Amino acid sequence: MDPPSFAQPPPPPPNAYPSATGAVTLPVLGGDQLAAAGYPVGAYVAQAPQAPERKKHVDSAKKPKRPKTAYHFFYEARRKQELERAKEEERPPDNNLISKNLGIEWKAMTPDDRKAWNAMADAARTEYNRQVQEFKDLGGRMDDVVPSKPLSAYMLYFQAKHRQQGGDKVIDFAKIAGAEWKGLPDANKQPFYEAARKQRELYDAQVAFCAKSKDGLVNEKFLDSRPSAQRFGAVKSYDAAADGPGIEDDGPAYAVEYDDSPGNLELLSLGELRARVCGDERAAKRAASKLEASAKKRKALDEGAPLVVAEAAPPRHPPPPKQKKAKKPKPAPPPPPEDEGPPLGEDEILHVVRLSRRLVGGASVANLKRMCAAARLSVAGTKGALSTRLEYHLREKNFESNDFEPSKADVEDLSIDDFNAKYENTEAYTIGDIEDIIADL
Repeated sequence: MDPPSFAQPPPPPPNAYPSATGAVTLPVLGGDQLAAAGYPVGAYVAQAPQAPERKKHVDSAKKPKRPKTAYHFFYEARRKQELERAKEEERPPDNNLISKNLGIEWKAMTPDDRKAWNAMADAARTEYNRQVQEFKDLGGRMDDVVPSKPLSAYMLYFQAKHRQQGGDKVIDFAKIAGAEWKGLPDANKQPFYEAARKQRELYDAQVAFCAKSKDGLVNEKFLDSRPSAQRFGAVKSYDAAADGPGIEDDGPAYAVEYDDSPGNLELLSLGELRARVCGDERAAKRAASKLEASAKKRKALDEGAPLVVAEAAPPRHPPPPKQKKAKKPKPAPPPPPEDEGPPLGEDEILHVVRLSRRLVGGASVANLKRMCAAARLSVAGTKGALSTRLEYHLREKNFESNDFEPSKADVEDLSIDDFNAKYENTEAYTIGDIEDIIADL
């Protein structure tokens, strides 16, 4: 495999393509080794951004994905129902609470209740086994790694920006980075398109290499993409006699020579060779360990040494069960005040709704407890008790006249759709923001 050809434009002027917040150093695969082998490391500015052309490559059969379990089928179906119910009730779904409740519901189900879900899992397992056999019949190998998909120009920009700033939540940062990318000048986008093109060409080369085997790999050049290697080499020969008998049985059949150590041949299995090309350190070590174990077993059989079968160990009496240490009881939360007012209904806690309508997480129990703590109130009791306690406190502090947005009129008069439309472009509150507001009352 010859290194991909790159057009060599003239060197760019210094500081040719700063990003929105300063110069960006692009991650380039291969580093100095790529440059030495004919891969230009720097990215160059063109007159307009050129999206990388995606070459059609010969893809081997896709490796089947593991089948879903009975619980996965149950979880997906029930979660969809819960999300639809939340939408009908015009309330934001609490994903953590949904997952917790579905786990409890699954554990409480009887074997008869699970029959339908188990049947779906059995059917998925049967289909998976069929796909695996079909994959192997086409020459696929389940233990082999596959090349990692290359990143787009925008994802390279996103990673570079996130490394520069750091600390921001990915969800919030994605909105900012997306808007900046759309407004970025063409000259500043070009380095990222160039880096994406190089990654795509490297990916295509890896796919083409991994699609070959046996004599088809002889004299093929490759880049060892492991982070600890990053060097070029070539397959010098293939020894069919040293290969394993089955498609999944690897032997040290491939003699590999690296460019920086001529004359020094390494004998690799097909699995380890592909793992090196794909840059997977762990998969390469696993393949090497598997080959070493097979070599020891063959050596013992060739020498005629009898296989030693360990004798069954005498039965042992089970150890006495360990005594569990008594857990220290958690201190009880302070009791609610005796003179607390009567419980309020959902249509009477308007101040609490006003505080939590645009709060991340809404009026969850965790948020209500933190708001009560900020008001120096008891955090004991149910969600209704916490809401009632906080509502009385806000009335006492005359929160109705506070200039907090949304106003009481917004909560009382606007429908959910009108309310969302009014505050669509307004940033939501965090629980820390609400705690500060309550503490300042």
